[in-house]
Amino acid sequence: MRGRKSWLEAMRVLRHLEKDAEWGWVLVGELLPRHQRAAQAAAEQGLVELAGRETRAELSAYEDRPVRWAARLSPQGHDVLTFTDAGPAPASRHEGLAGGEMLIELYRAELEALSLYVHLAGRLRVPPAEGLADRVRTARQLGNRWSLWLTPDQIESVAYAFYLRSMGGCATQASRFAREYGLAFLMDPSEGCPRLTRLPGTRCTLPDARVTLTDEDTGDLLDDWPDDRWPPPPGCSAESSVACRTASFTACSSA
Repeated sequence: MRGRKSWLEAMRVLRHLEKDAEWGWVLVGELLPRHQRAAQAAAEQGLVELAGRETRAELSAYEDRPVRWAARLSPQGHDVLTFTDAGPAPASRHEGLAGGEMLIELYRAELEALSLYVHLAGRLRVPPAEGLADRVRTARQLGNRWSLWLTPDQIESVAYAFYLRSMGGCATQASRFAREYGLAFLMDPSEGCPRLTRLPGTRCTLPDARVTLTDEDTGDLLDDWPDDRWPPPPGCSAESSVACRTASFTACSSA
């Protein structure tokens, strides 16, 4: 680690000096001895380019004096510094709530499903919300979950991605997301198509539901929604009766 720190320090010095270098190379007399040694070591890792004999001869002619050593960052060295100095990814910001965003935490399988959804954006009739692909790409792992700060539109896209997965045979992700965040795409009998619906969730700062259902519609919806896909409302067990689920869903959808 100490060696790498010295490489990075020398590479930053090279990057700074290259900006004013007339020929694009940093010459031996422009570096401190320790920086030159570190740059030499970084060259062994492909992060720094050392001038060859022909290049040194050209530089000697330009400088009108012997140039015995010259170096510059390699393309990989530039990228290593850019990546290292970039700081935390955007997804780690903590001002999300002030910007109308909310922290969403996903397990690995859920993030993989969401990654597939954004990857297929150009082939889908309902594409992901703007900016979701970047948020997925910069998700930060904390323990066994990945954290994303998302806008309301992006959160709806997450619910839609899990809806697509649930219709393909795996409802675990959609059920947990609905149980924790209170959003799911369910069949709306009045429209004849699935719509975003607000459910009883353990987190209550998500957007209002896009669907308002009557008591009669709620009963039809529960009949169509398989028991093993329904997330139990808070205070109800996994074996909750239809009456328990109906009461909780009706109260939420009419709120």
